[in-house]
Amino acid sequence: MMYLIVDSASLHNPTVLNEFEQVKVVVSHEPNSEVSKYHYNFLLQIEEIDRKLFFSKIQESMMDGWYFFGWTDNQIWITFNNNIFEMNFNDWAKSNIYLQAQQFGRETGITEEYLDFKKYFEKARG
Repeated sequence: MMYLIVDSASLHNPTVLNEFEQVKVVVSHEPNSEVSKYHYNFLLQIEEIDRKLFFSKIQESMMDGWYFFGWTDNQIWITFNNNIFEMNFNDWAKSNIYLQAQQFGRETGITEEYLDFKKYFEKARG
């Protein structure tokens, strides 16, 4: 089984989330956000064999400057609308790929605060 966390504000068409099995929605308050003070983070569940299909569906609807997380027991994916960074889950925050994902995020205009992927992953998981 695989899980995803997607902020509905990151999507041009958030109804795409209806195609997934929704485990829960975590509402977070982000007073510094320029988009919305409240974000609705959907925890979704999919079969791992469907990963590429569902990732591409979400990516097609994503706005620039956003990302979502996908993970299993062994792997984690930081996924932007046009790039995916895959790492080993146990040491992902220490990975060189993690640093590459942060640099890619900077290049797409994501502010430094939101590039602390580990912090936002833990916060969104609730």
